[in-house]
Amino acid sequence: MISLFHQPEMSLKSESDRLKAAYERLVSRSDLGFINLLKEKSPLDPSIDRAKKLKPNVKTLCVVGIGGSHLGIEVIYQAFKLTSDIEIIFFDNVDPVVFERKINNLLDLSTTHWLVISKSGKTIETLTLTNFIEQGLRLKGQSLSPLSATVITELKPSPLYDWAYSKGIPILALPVDLGGRFSVLSAVGMFPVSLMGFDAERFLVGARGALDEKNLVTQLATIFIHSFSDKKWITMFWSYSDRLERFGFWLQQLWSESLAKGVTCAGGAPGRVSTPVACRGANDQHSVLQQVIEGASDKLLVFTKIAEDRKYGGALQTSMFSGLNLMNDKTMGELLFAECDATIKSVEESGVPCVGIELEDLSEESLGTLFMTFQLVIGVLGEYLGIDAYNQPGVERSKVLTSEFLSN
Repeated sequence: MISLFHQPEMSLKSESDRLKAAYERLVSRSDLGFINLLKEKSPLDPSIDRAKKLKPNVKTLCVVGIGGSHLGIEVIYQAFKLTSDIEIIFFDNVDPVVFERKINNLLDLSTTHWLVISKSGKTIETLTLTNFIEQGLRLKGQSLSPLSATVITELKPSPLYDWAYSKGIPILALPVDLGGRFSVLSAVGMFPVSLMGFDAERFLVGARGALDEKNLVTQLATIFIHSFSDKKWITMFWSYSDRLERFGFWLQQLWSESLAKGVTCAGGAPGRVSTPVACRGANDQHSVLQQVIEGASDKLLVFTKIAEDRKYGGALQTSMFSGLNLMNDKTMGELLFAECDATIKSVEESGVPCVGIELEDLSEESLGTLFMTFQLVIGVLGEYLGIDAYNQPGVERSKVLTSEFLSN
């Protein structure tokens, strides 16, 4: 379902053995929610049941959340929105202009459902957005209620949990051992999936399948470790499918918060890791590609494409434009694939290593496999590097200073 169609030429033997050992350590841990979730018998039942009750009356889902509380949902929505029977609107930043326009453009509040997500229940942006939403609804004679809202958070006292409990708003649990950026296969992503009319259980089938792909996971992790030792300090995740464009941004957060640490678990100095950058093909060939080919030789490129896109749609019968006869009898997907392959060849000719990942199709199962594959890759890299891949101390200072600035 997911395979490598291209990989860089490099000797990977020594790192590969150590990364296989890191994989075994990872999957044997009992404290990681994104793995434990797959061991539960029916972890999605509450989300699916809640969605079934709401679905007949919901045409718009408004997701209120930051970072890991919305990025995975964005990936899913972008992948499936063309066949979804509901619209999803994301309230994912405290930009006042955009917020007001989104609120004012909601046409029918009677068919709008609000999903508020915060793992800790204390996220200032999420709580502030929820306050302003409630304030705006009251001006229209409405309110967040058990019928119009659902909350996803940890089942323990917090401002969000306490508020939802006092209002009788249903709460879907986020396990304490499940980090927000690893939460897409939990209620966070699967409640919206169910509300969109897709099969949430198939996502978990795909995710469990990723656990059987030890060789793929360790192969990718080995390539990344080798790129670090080769001083490739920028990793570009380049999607050749618009349906997977947001996946690069989900992975950007997962990679950045998990791997860039100031100290190892043993208290030593960690090894340096690369900075992730999300790109889109073929659009970024007309801009970023110049930087790749003639800029500093400090990059690894990871290309993603979907096999079924190649022959999707009809072929062009006759071009109206002179010089474009080469597209006659070709599908648009064939052009996209040719551009991807040509980009790989051109950057490798300039000395830049590339990895190619291909999905057979884009279904619930394959997307679940893709999510889990990269969660496992990140976990393996964390084990190999000896770091805590599940905390994020680097973002905490900004939160403290934000409160101080607001208090002045």
